[in-house]
Amino acid sequence: MENIALLNAAVENACLGPLGDEVTVHFPWGPLLDAIVGDAPHALAAVASLARPDGSVRVLVSATEHDARPPLSLGELVALVPAYREAGLSLTTVRLATWDDIVASQSSWGKRLGAGRTRAAFVLEAVRR
Repeated sequence: MENIALLNAAVENACLGPLGDEVTVHFPWGPLLDAIVGDAPHALAAVASLARPDGSVRVLVSATEHDARPPLSLGELVALVPAYREAGLSLTTVRLATWDDIVASQSSWGKRLGAGRTRAAFVLEAVRR
């Protein structure tokens, strides 16, 4: 729990700078979820800043009423292209996640949620410009 709070603070403050060729985010919640779904542009830009130029950002995301928000839809996520562009990312892939995506992520939380089986989950892939 403490690590998640530290990550959220780091992302919101954009204090880490470009760190890697690939940034992965699996099943964010709270402020990080807000960033990923375009509700927190500054935080989305902070996530983008973690990747080096031409680095990739890959996200597995799922949200329902239990997360205090309406369920995500493919159309809603596709409509994030301008928000991602503004944050310095080219959104290249938006699709439904499969169970194979969840298993490959090695996310025990995603498996417990039933993401890709009983609960819709989505894959977003972007490249930092």
